[in-house]
Amino acid sequence: MITRRTFLASPLAAIGPPFEIPLRGYFRSGVERNGIIGASLAISHNGETIFEEQVGQQNLDLHLPVTQQTIFHWASITKTMTAIAILQLRDKGSLGLDDPILRHCPEVAMVRDLYGPILRITLRHLLSHSAGFRAATWPWADRIWNPTAPGAWGQLVATFPETDILFPPGSRFSYSNLGILFLGRTIERLSGLPFARYISKYIFDPLGMKNSYFDKTSPEMLPYRSHSYYRDGNRLTAGSFDYETGAAISNSGLNAPLSDMQLYLQSLAGHGPSLLRRSSLEEMWRPILPADGDSMGLSFFITKRANLKMVGHMGDQNAFISRIGIVPSSRTTYAVAYNTSAVGPRQNTSAFDKQLKDHLIDTIFTRIS
Repeated sequence: MITRRTFLASPLAAIGPPFEIPLRGYFRSGVERNGIIGASLAISHNGETIFEEQVGQQNLDLHLPVTQQTIFHWASITKTMTAIAILQLRDKGSLGLDDPILRHCPEVAMVRDLYGPILRITLRHLLSHSAGFRAATWPWADRIWNPTAPGAWGQLVATFPETDILFPPGSRFSYSNLGILFLGRTIERLSGLPFARYISKYIFDPLGMKNSYFDKTSPEMLPYRSHSYYRDGNRLTAGSFDYETGAAISNSGLNAPLSDMQLYLQSLAGHGPSLLRRSSLEEMWRPILPADGDSMGLSFFITKRANLKMVGHMGDQNAFISRIGIVPSSRTTYAVAYNTSAVGPRQNTSAFDKQLKDHLIDTIFTRIS
C-alpha cells in the first residue's frame, strides 16, 4: 500500500513513551489486514493536531494516494451539524426543543400514530432518536442505501400515509434517518435558507472549513475526492463516485477532508470560533436514553469508561465509513475515515473501527484525561 504519515510534536509528555509509533503501526496494520483501500486518522489536543496518519489510496484506477487533502464522505456525521443548527436556532429564540414537529413540518400529520396524537412528537424526540419513526429514509430501502431514491421533499411527503409510528414517543431509542430529515426541513423553513447554505454560513464559514460541501463535487475539487469500495473477501466493487442525497441532505450529505473535520471538532472541544454556547453543547452531550451499549444525547452518542466520557458519532454510507470522537474534559478529539466497507468475517471495516475506538480510549484518551 502507498502510505503517507505525519506526526506533529506532541505536548503530551505526561502519557509516557511516544504514542505515535505504536499507534501508527496499529492503524496501518488494521487498515491493511481488513483490505481497506484508503483511510485517514487525526487526533487533536487543546486545539493542536498531535497525530495524523494517511494510508493507502483514494482512487485505485488513478493510483492516487490518500493525503491530508483527500475528501471523504462523512455520511451520518452530518446529523451532528443538523443538531447544532437546531440548537443555534433555539438559542436565537426561533424554536423550542419541546416544540411539536407539526409546528414546523405540518405534513407529518399524515403519518399514522397508533399510540396517541402525533402532536406529542417533539424536536427533542427527533434529536434523541426516540420519536418512533422507522430507521430507513424510504420505506422500501431497509437493506441498502440507494443513490437513485427519490430526492425531493414532496416525494418523501408522499410516503407519509404509509409511515407508522413504531412505539410511544420518548419511550426508547431507535436510530432514525427519517426523523432527522424533519429537523433539516425545520432549519430551512425557519432560516429561509437551503440546508446546505445554512450550514455553510453558520458552521463552515466561521470555522474556515473551505473545502467542505454537500452532495455533488465541483470540478476543481474532483482531484481530491476519494472513491469508495465494497469488499467481500477477494471481491472488490466500486461504490457510486458522486451523487445527490436530495431530501436526505441533512441526514448524510457531508463531504470534507480530514483537515476541515479537525477544525469542526476542535471548535466543539472549546478551541477556535464557537458554534454554540458551551452550556448548549453540554446539554447536547447529556445522556437521555440507553443506545446500543452507549447513551444517546441530542444527536451525539455518549460513551463512558470509568471516569472518561467521549461523545461522538459514526457514519456509514455508499462504502464510506467514518467516526468522530470528543473527550470534553481533556479537549481531545479524533476523526477517522475509511473509503472501503469490508463486510466479511475476516475483513470488516466496522469491526476494526470499533476496535480502534476502544484502542484510542484505552491507550491515549484515558491517559490524557
